[in-house]
Amino acid sequence: MHEPTGVEKSESAAAPDAFRMYPNYPNPFNPATRIFFDLSADAQVQLAVYNIRGDKIATLIDGSLPAGSHETEWNGRLKNQLVAPSGVYFARMTVMVGHERFEQVNRMMLLK
Repeated sequence: MHEPTGVEKSESAAAPDAFRMYPNYPNPFNPATRIFFDLSADAQVQLAVYNIRGDKIATLIDGSLPAGSHETEWNGRLKNQLVAPSGVYFARMTVMVGHERFEQVNRMMLLK
């Protein structure tokens, strides 16, 4: 006898129709925040965090990802694993598909 589990299997999920990075959540945050983004095609993706001076302080993703919806987390730490100070930071996503390039920057606020 088959009993329902409350979870349905999707036959096929359609790929998003554009490259898009959504605002991080929560924002402001402490100690971590989630970053959500869509890829309309398989792509090379770099997602990095920059400080207010424009210095790259963390690389969250640097590689090939399939089309679809994705998420990652920034734990509020710098490249050297020290905790970043309170302040404004920027998540910058660069997507490369062939010779086409897409970039988007979102503002984030870390509060201690």
